[in-house]
This record gives sequence, C-alpha cells and structure tokens, in this order.
Amino acid sequence: MSFYIYKKTFRKLFILISKSKMDSIDYCPKCGLKTNHEILSEEISKGGGDYEPSWSHKYSIIKCKGCNNIQFKSSYGDEFMEKLNQVGELVYYRNDSYYPSFLENYREKLENYSIPKNIENIHLETLEAIKSNSLLLAAAGLRMIVEAISKENNIKRENLEKKIITLLNEGKITEKEAERLQVIRLLGNESVHKMTRSTKENILLALDIVEHLIINLYGLSSENLKP
Repeated sequence: MSFYIYKKTFRKLFILISKSKMDSIDYCPKCGLKTNHEILSEEISKGGGDYEPSWSHKYSIIKCKGCNNIQFKSSYGDEFMEKLNQVGELVYYRNDSYYPSFLENYREKLENYSIPKNIENIHLETLEAIKSNSLLLAAAGLRMIVEAISKENNIKRENLEKKIITLLNEGKITEKEAERLQVIRLLGNESVHKMTRSTKENILLALDIVEHLIINLYGLSSENLKP
C-alpha cells in the first residue's frame, strides 16, 4: 500500500470514528470506575489534506449512566499517534482529558475528619495540583503540609529537617513516619530549589503517606469526626 493510499484509508476511518456519536466508556470519579456514559452534546473539529496529517478533536458533554455525574471531555487524535498494544500490534490512540479534573482510583480520606484549617487548605490545593499534573507544585504542597503539621504542634526549629526530628522526639510521630517525612521534605526541596519534577507515582505515594499521617494525628479521636 502506497503512503498516499495509506493516508487516504486512515483519513476515511479516522473521520468515520470521529463522527460516531455512540455511548462512551469513561472513568466516573463518583462511581470510582469506568462506566457507560451518555453523550449529551458533541462538537468535532478536524483537519488534514492530501499532504497534511489528519487529525480530529472532539469536545463532548457526557453523563454517567450509573450516577448521572456530568463531565466535559476533550479527545484529540491524529495519524501519528500510534502505540503497540498487548499483542504487539500497532494501534491508534487518542489523548483524553476531563473537566472537572480527577485522580483515577483516588478516594478522599480526610472528608469525614475535622482537621486544622490551614492543613486542610494546603491539602486541597495540593490535590488540585496533582489532578492538573502540576507535579512541581504538588511536591512543594506536600512539603508545606509537613511544615503546617510542625506549626500546629508548636515546633519551632530553624529548618524542616530538625522540626521532623523534634516531632519524633516528642512522640508525635513514629520513627518510620519520620523517615518518610524526611523523604517528602527532600522531594519538596528538589521541586522548589532545583525545579526537578518528580514522577506522578512518587507524588501519589507521598500523598498517601501524608494523608495517613494527618489521620493518625487528627482523625483517630472521636471528637475530630465530622457529624
């Protein structure tokens, strides 16, 4: 098959797929899994000529058929977006993004607890940074949470490293927690001072550590449970 015919064939299939208005299968942040979604509205932009790459951009409003949650979905694809599937075949893929943004498979751990307001605010802003893939800001936010925890416990030392050691010495945290907080401190330092972007996996792991620490410090008492 010549390159010209290949492009013609791709364009025909690509536009056909782009015009389809079937139900979609997307992740629903409220259900916590992929569900069938009804496409309430859809607009398609597309382009490409005989010697230009074919592309399409779909903008959709979708509604989960399980819980009726509504999202905005943006889906872009072009003829150069190829990858190998699990059996080694070359397949086309699309880049999808959603609004409001979400963390797939993430469950809010702190919503049922009354935690200090400054810690809650930093935690919420850090979550938004992770959702938008702003990982430099997310790492800085996680470090700030550790700083805020130190402040809430009236720890007054010249740097965060020593504040964490003081939290340990005063029995506020365990030795293992202190080790993990030092790693998060370094993660934040790399982000702020060296503009080094950590991986999303590391950021999510650090978030999990911080959230469990907040629950251990402020959430285990019945008086801190929200009514």
